[in-house]
Parts: sequence; structure tokens; C-alpha cells
Amino acid sequence: MKPRIIVSLLGITLAIALVAGGFTLAWFTDEAVPPASPTMTTGTVDFEITGAEFNPGPGVWMPGKCEKFCKEFSWTMTNTGSKRAFFRARLIEKIETIKVGCETAWGEGTRFKKKGNWGMYFIYDGSPQSVKLMAGQHQHAGWVRVGVDDKGLFVKYETINGWRIKETHLEVKNKLGDIPQNPGGPVPGRFTYKNNHAFVTEYTYRPVANASGTLYIAAHAVVVKTASITETAAENVEWKLTDGAGTGWIYNPADKWWYYCRQPVMPGEEITLDLTACLDSDVPMGVYTVELAGEAVQVTHSAINQVWPNNPCGLP
Repeated sequence: MKPRIIVSLLGITLAIALVAGGFTLAWFTDEAVPPASPTMTTGTVDFEITGAEFNPGPGVWMPGKCEKFCKEFSWTMTNTGSKRAFFRARLIEKIETIKVGCETAWGEGTRFKKKGNWGMYFIYDGSPQSVKLMAGQHQHAGWVRVGVDDKGLFVKYETINGWRIKETHLEVKNKLGDIPQNPGGPVPGRFTYKNNHAFVTEYTYRPVANASGTLYIAAHAVVVKTASITETAAENVEWKLTDGAGTGWIYNPADKWWYYCRQPVMPGEEITLDLTACLDSDVPMGVYTVELAGEAVQVTHSAINQVWPNNPCGLP
């Protein structure tokens, strides 16, 4: 009798800005089909990766010179089948490194100052409008799009050709003179709308303004250029079981899977994988992505040893 196994891949993706920025999470549906077999036992083996958390929450994750900076991650896996099952999970890691360091970018328009500071503003008159997002004065890094939808006025930053957004600063005023400036030019740090980002490719603001009249818009950003994605994570990122996570999970360095060995997971039961990721002082600037892949196998007929012969659980 052949054991029944089901696989869930790309359960959850966490995009992590290694040097600056926040975090984003995306949930993916299971795409798992058990292999056809006329000798399968009755019942189903199925599960879902239903959620993820991280602590401390969104914010800057800065490596230091003499110590590691760590964050804790928790994935929840639920047995949605009708059979008891054993579980294992694996991290699929990639890093998208930064090719060009931070560049100042502005929505293309008219300069505040004829010489020196090249900060710009443009005018919105109520019609949908798109202006180039110019990095370092001469590089087309994306677009700033302005319009009105069913939610009201919006200003959307979009990048192209591998550029990503690290910071945005936006000011929208009915009078040009109301945009914060000093004798040297505009002062983005004093703009009404501003945010730090985890090297994203788009971001939208919804400023409070009278969209029926002429608007003066100063759209500033700090952007970086990314290189190609590698298939392995930075060597400077270390994963380990979080303190207090218990003894249910065992890591097997031979195949790089985490095995849940404490007991079979009952139908409807939830288990968690609590891991801590630590960055050291030499971690490169970039966007770090980790995907959780999971597998479940039935408890009966010694399936775990047939399907996962190198498992470290030591079960009969």
C-alpha cells in the first residue's frame, strides 16, 4: 500500500528590507494534488498554511557593527484533512541585492530654484495626469500618477526597470508658496505626507485637498536600483527556533527541512513554526524574501519513513 502525501508550496511570502523599510505579507492558496493510486486508504491528507506573524512589527531593521539584529517569525499550519498527519516545512530563500545606492527622485515638472537644488513641482488641474519620476536628475525611474477615483484624490508612485522606493515625501497645496521651502529650495522632511518603505515598486497617498481647483504637487522619493535575484539567501542571515518554541520541531541540515516530530497532528489541529531570523553586521542591502514550503504525510503504514527516509524523528 502506497503512503499518501500532499504538498503545499509557496504558502507565505515575507518581503524583508534588510537595511531599511518595513514588511509585507502575502497569502497564497494551496496548489496540492495527491498522486493517484487505487490502493490509497480512506480519508484525506490535507493542510493549509493559514497565517504569519513577526515581532517586532513593521519598521526599520538595521544591522549593527558589533551585534546581531533579530526578528521573530511564526507560521501557522492547520490539518484540514480527515487523517492524522506528520508535517515538515522548509524555507526557500532569495535575496534581491541593491545595484545602485540611494538616489533622490522628483516628479518631473518646474524647478523651485533655477540653480542649485533641482527639486521640482508640477500642476494638477483636475484631469488625470502622469509625470516621470526622475532619479538623480537624468534617470527615468518611474511615474507619479494623479487623479480622482471613487475614494477621492490620489497620488501614486510607480517605479520601473528595477527601481524600488525606499522613502516618499509628498506635498499638495493650492498655493505654491505653501509648500515648505527654505532659501536653498524645498524641504521634503517638512512635507505633510511621508513614509519609509521596504523597497516597494508602488505606493499611493490620498491627500486631503480641494481637487476641484489648481493643485501644486511636490512628489519626492528616495529610490534604489536592484540587481538580479539569487536563488540562495545571504549568508549573513541565520535562522533558529525561537526561545520557548518547544521541542516539536527538529531541523535536519542534510535536507534543510524542519520536521514536526512531537506527535501526529490531529484533524482540525493547528501547529506553529516559530523561528528567529538574525542579521549580522555584514548583511548586504537588499530585499530578502523567504517562502515557506510545507508537506504532510499520513501517520499509518510507516509512511513517514518511506516518503521521508532521512527524517530525524526516529519513529517506527
